[in-house]
Amino acid sequence: MATKIDLNDDVDLDTFENIKGKIEEVFDNLSFRIQKRKNFLLQLVIILKDKYENMEITRLARIDDLTKAQYSAEQISLRRNENVSIREEIAKMFRNRHDVLKIPTPFPTLTFNTSLLTDLQNMINSFGEVLECDSIDYSLKEEPKVAIGKNGKRKGEFNSPRGIAINENEGNIFVADRENSRMQVLTMEGGCVCEFGKDELKSPYGVAVNDEHIFITDTFHHAVFKYSCSPIQFVGKAGTKGKSDGQLNKPCGLSVDASGDVYITEYWNYRVSIFTKNLEFIKFIGNDILVHPKDVKLTYSLVIVLDLSFHCIHYFNRNGNHLSSCVTQGYQQQCLVYDPFFFCLDDSENIIISDRLNNCIKIVSKSGDLLQTIGRKGKEKGQLTKPKGICITKSGKIFVTSDNPKYALQSF
Repeated sequence: MATKIDLNDDVDLDTFENIKGKIEEVFDNLSFRIQKRKNFLLQLVIILKDKYENMEITRLARIDDLTKAQYSAEQISLRRNENVSIREEIAKMFRNRHDVLKIPTPFPTLTFNTSLLTDLQNMINSFGEVLECDSIDYSLKEEPKVAIGKNGKRKGEFNSPRGIAINENEGNIFVADRENSRMQVLTMEGGCVCEFGKDELKSPYGVAVNDEHIFITDTFHHAVFKYSCSPIQFVGKAGTKGKSDGQLNKPCGLSVDASGDVYITEYWNYRVSIFTKNLEFIKFIGNDILVHPKDVKLTYSLVIVLDLSFHCIHYFNRNGNHLSSCVTQGYQQQCLVYDPFFFCLDDSENIIISDRLNNCIKIVSKSGDLLQTIGRKGKEKGQLTKPKGICITKSGKIFVTSDNPKYALQSF
């Protein structure tokens, strides 16, 4: 029950000391409860991590007895059952410990006429309301700089947009408008420039650009398409569904290096395929490490691959040798990225990830530490619905696509 302090206009120093003491008492009590909540949640994560690792050991033990195709089918079924089991375990533990998770509001209630204490009361009440929330929103409080794109088929409207890329020299944004089977080109302010690709594309997914060309993956055709930038014209394509050299199987994210070589993640071939700027096959890498690669980005010396299956970032050198991995989901990393979709890199090589099921953007250091979270679930400006494509300008402006029915493209 809340403590009530009655005050009149004759306020003296003892009154302020009384208020100070009550506030200290409240927050000492609150600190204890928050620490108790924290310890429980960390214990929960450790228990679930151990459970997950045991499942992984069982799952990996089955690989030796299966062909690659059999393993793929087995993996889908087994991981689906594991996910259901883990979700049920989480729900059960939270129900049993609901008293620990619930934070009461033992904040003092003040009655007064003095304007000074009115301000104090408002601050206490506001802080109390924040702590009563189920979760704390770490998102940016500023409005998005760009928020456009309601659901639809007309120019400037989108239907399940995916990849996004920027040509800063031209000042254009390229968005894969997947369910509308087209690409849309917009200005940096969100104005619609044009659309293209309807004659060639069926399900555009990933996008990469350089000064001369636009490269687009298509998951329906299992191919990569090439267009010239100015004017925008279809040049050619490479890839058919399959596992042989030069074939692709659900190509997703892609990147272009300084020489024009194109790196493409293949979700169902468990690898990254590399083509020349003329779309001639060079080689593939990562097939002995990757499980479900979703996106790839390049630095001067590194090939960085996002693997959806284990929520991992893998680092390769340019020769294709695996160097290290960074898990983006787990207790040690304090990150908890769930279902990462696409990513980009800032100038410091921090990893900016579209976290689809958490409905936000996570900025993670090279070592896997969470630096910042942007956005939260919703349909208004600044809110995201299953974010997907993501890119960043040289000035640090982040553009992201999502299934938000009113604002499919936003920038922060």
